[in-house]
Amino acid sequence: MCGIAGILGTIQSEHVLALEKMSTAIKHRGPDAKGTYSDDHVALAHRRLSIIDLNPRSNQPFSVRDLPYVIVFNGEIYNYKSLQSALQQTFETDSDTEVILRAYHAWGPDCVKQFNGMFAFAIYNTNDHSLFVARDPLGIKPLYYACSNGLFIFASELRAVLSSGLIPRQLNHQALSSFLSYGFVPEPYTMMQGVLQIPAAHAGIVNASDVHLLPYWSPQGASNDQAQLKPLKPILEQAVAQRMVSDVPVAAFLSGGIDSSAVVALMRSYSVNQFSTYSVALDNQALNESEYAQRLADKYHTEHHNVLVKSEEVLNAFEGFFNAMDTPTVDGMNVYLITQAVAKQGVRVVMSGVGGDELFAGYPGFKQWHTLKPFYKWIKFLKIHWVLKGLSKLFNHNGLSQLNFWLGQSDAHSVKAFYAAKRRLFDASRLNNIAANLPASYKLNPRTFKDAQSTCSDYSLMELTNYTREVLMKDMDQMGMAFGVEIREPFLDVHLLEAALQYDDQSKLSRSMNKPLLVKAMGDFMPNGSLNRKKQGFTLDWDHWLRHDLNPLLQTAIQELAQTQLFKASALNQLYQSYMNKDAKVNWLHMWSLVVLHQWFKRHLTDLFNH
Repeated sequence: MCGIAGILGTIQSEHVLALEKMSTAIKHRGPDAKGTYSDDHVALAHRRLSIIDLNPRSNQPFSVRDLPYVIVFNGEIYNYKSLQSALQQTFETDSDTEVILRAYHAWGPDCVKQFNGMFAFAIYNTNDHSLFVARDPLGIKPLYYACSNGLFIFASELRAVLSSGLIPRQLNHQALSSFLSYGFVPEPYTMMQGVLQIPAAHAGIVNASDVHLLPYWSPQGASNDQAQLKPLKPILEQAVAQRMVSDVPVAAFLSGGIDSSAVVALMRSYSVNQFSTYSVALDNQALNESEYAQRLADKYHTEHHNVLVKSEEVLNAFEGFFNAMDTPTVDGMNVYLITQAVAKQGVRVVMSGVGGDELFAGYPGFKQWHTLKPFYKWIKFLKIHWVLKGLSKLFNHNGLSQLNFWLGQSDAHSVKAFYAAKRRLFDASRLNNIAANLPASYKLNPRTFKDAQSTCSDYSLMELTNYTREVLMKDMDQMGMAFGVEIREPFLDVHLLEAALQYDDQSKLSRSMNKPLLVKAMGDFMPNGSLNRKKQGFTLDWDHWLRHDLNPLLQTAIQELAQTQLFKASALNQLYQSYMNKDAKVNWLHMWSLVVLHQWFKRHLTDLFNH
């Protein structure tokens, strides 16, 4: 995993200097090597974190003698060994980077359909001066771009595109509305006007004036023929085994819950060699979580480390956390702290259980949607939603407000509408009250199935293409890269996703068991102690902190945001007072999102505070 940047167009000396600034902006992503390539038509930069083929010959920008290409690549191609064999060519290195290059030469743009991994890359053709760009199917690795004055500018991080000085720093007001509405900005948009994301599962040949990207992969819904279902365990085993391929040691997060337990169990079944596991917890929660993690570590014979993070360490970490935040996130501090802790232990590659809840119906929303969907037409027919609307106004209850928001949408019968209600941060009325003339938010990514046989599969796709991609995956990338740590997610394997989505709701939901489909697939590998224990996780005491230790930070955010032209000062101050008075309709996440926004503005849009 690394960092990439580039400029395509008529390259002048100032563009080479701009590329240097872009490279400097992402130097944290690649502490092992730095490289550049430029000619009259392109300038490319790369920062390397060496994981596969540590030989300097694999440094990037990368080319081989017999092909007219130069590549910059961020990520991992987990099946690169099998592709080496399939290509039947003579390789100069043992890197997955060269495999991408030769696959593109052999198969053209369709090469991306052969890659199993997390990736974002750009291949420059020195003959016709074209640039082929691609992003992995689930969007695990980010890739940002902008077109300006005859140039196509791209990078692994938004800050690098902006650091070029070739793009004006202008707030995207519709993206701001999306962030306040849902806590994230759906692709292909970003918080900056004119800067976009290459969408997940898209690839294409671009130039300075034409960005033509096409989807190359799309998942299928639940199967009508249950006899055609693929057994999940072999796919899980392969997903883990492929992600253990590395020329540096691979460790794992081990919380004691189902997902991380499954990953560690399969790591042990794949390898007889010793590997490390890490359980990270706050000092006042460590005993409960550590006990379960230690049992599992003993069972799987890992070299286990219980890392305790003191509360004062968390409070002292906020400056570094905000500096690491490339795009604003409401859910990244835990990843920052965990990755910081394992980085201090010398870890470079670590496995994570992220994706297990999304694939195997682990979140409460799955059961709620499955239960409520059959009754929707009766709720509408009996006009119960009008009753709920009255109750939500009468009582300060966030759940009633969410339910009312869902039922009030024109497409309330859809999982998209229900999901939007579940993920809603500021509802439209409150947002209009505190913000000054913000446009409507972008619509969530509508990745749902037609005629789906499984409401869980629909809900999985809504999670994976929205909150998971735009918050959790970006947190894994930006916070992991802040410390030079690559985080791998076996549950986000594309083949596993395709297989899991084929299963119906009956397989995924149970009154007596969490994630029954995953548990049954794992069989004896899954210890009984982790099956139904409520996962404690690495929980931060946000509500207490925002009212006490972090209250000065919150007050400053409210005061300075109120001075911008984006917010209504009196309404914003009233929102703060409502929170401090423990109004149930104003929760800590409302306040925290404003703190995040303020801190991100201070680093990337300082002009907002100069009016």
